[in-house]
Amino acid sequence: MLTDLHCHFPMHLVKDEEQHPRHRIDSWWEKLKDELTGEAFELVAEMANDKAFGSGWRVSLVGLIEGGARLVCSVLYWPFCEFQLTSLRGGPPDPAAFQSLISQLEFVEQALHELDPNCERHVLVKQAADLDGIGDGRLRLVHCVEGGFHLGPDEDSVASQVAQLAEHGVLYITLAHLFFRGVAANAPALPMFTDDEYRKIFTEPVDGLTDLGRAAIAAMCAHGVLVDVSHMRADAVSETLDELDRIDPDKTMPVIATHVGAASEDPEHHAYNLAPPTMQRIRDRHGVVGVILAQDMLGRTGTPEDSRMTLERHINAIRDAVGDHRHTGIGTDLDGFISPTLAGIEQAADLAILEQWIREIAPEDAEAITYGNAEKVIRAAFQRRIDTPRP
Repeated sequence: MLTDLHCHFPMHLVKDEEQHPRHRIDSWWEKLKDELTGEAFELVAEMANDKAFGSGWRVSLVGLIEGGARLVCSVLYWPFCEFQLTSLRGGPPDPAAFQSLISQLEFVEQALHELDPNCERHVLVKQAADLDGIGDGRLRLVHCVEGGFHLGPDEDSVASQVAQLAEHGVLYITLAHLFFRGVAANAPALPMFTDDEYRKIFTEPVDGLTDLGRAAIAAMCAHGVLVDVSHMRADAVSETLDELDRIDPDKTMPVIATHVGAASEDPEHHAYNLAPPTMQRIRDRHGVVGVILAQDMLGRTGTPEDSRMTLERHINAIRDAVGDHRHTGIGTDLDGFISPTLAGIEQAADLAILEQWIREIAPEDAEAITYGNAEKVIRAAFQRRIDTPRP
């Protein structure tokens, strides 16, 4: 049984090939070439290659169930409000992004109803009670959001729209993502660029966390929506944790990093992964660190055995940083912009192989790593909404 802290379940629901994110993002890069010249454009041109996005979808309801997933954080993300030319200059969030996100949420719920009208294979989690009975063979899906740019261009919009997302059952929001859009500084995470190449092309702010970011954190604490520090630049992570400590000094609000690697084990060029002090602060907030399945973040693998050894290094690095395996989980990022995944894990059904690797790596703690640690944090987050009055 597996909990996946970060899975792009909605992506495969796109039925029309013309709506495929790859096509519309390719068009964005075509517009971008007018803004760039010479060597810089050669770098970004790689982004339009299909290899950057993989071929075909990896995730489906049936595939997740076959792979042993029983609790999945389903990522709501509307790339067309992030992939805009203003991304180059750190432009503000698109005011239309929130409604696009809500439309996607409603579409996902309708699609799930059509796929499984009697809820024989799935449960959509909106409250703590929906987590009861896990182990009955059905998949529990929890809405989450990737990208603070969805939350609106001003602080009033952010406060209102975080409240709406909480009402829809959204568990967490990843404030940063691929480009800086006025909320929180991001770490480079595009697989075709080194950190230095990324910084030559895209604007990075001086400060890690903006007023919009602080407003988002305040609203999330007020409404029981978890902060996911994945994708944040190191100073933005630190400032976010400081802000949480200021608002919630008793540390009743967990913080999570849903899809990352350990900085001590990652490829030298990458600033995306977490250092031990950051993981320790997540531990101190009773959170969890989810290990991503991207080779770009964990290291290149050519065989399943390479992958198992690479996964072991990152899992053990988290243990070494925080003292035990009680704060480690899995956040695959399947159907996100990661290519390639760890060799041997190509589809959601392959998650059964991942679970077996973890049982070999840490037999005494396998249940905690594969499922229990993440489930405990998710349940605590929903329970906090019951126990803490909202404004």
